[in-house]
Amino acid sequence: MQTINQIDELLEISIVTMPAYTGTSVEVGQRSRSLARFQELEKLNIALELEALRLNS
Repeated sequence: MQTINQIDELLEISIVTMPAYTGTSVEVGQRSRSLARFQELEKLNIALELEALRLNS
């Protein structure tokens, strides 16, 4: 069992609809943007494949 005797700093980070400070902002991380772009390209690829199948039949 461990006991915490001292805490130097406690940070709480959460996204809220009404920020406490006017200079506060939030951005989507690069990983999320990359995933969204990948999903978009996959949808386009599927649409192209379906169109190719339609043209070949």
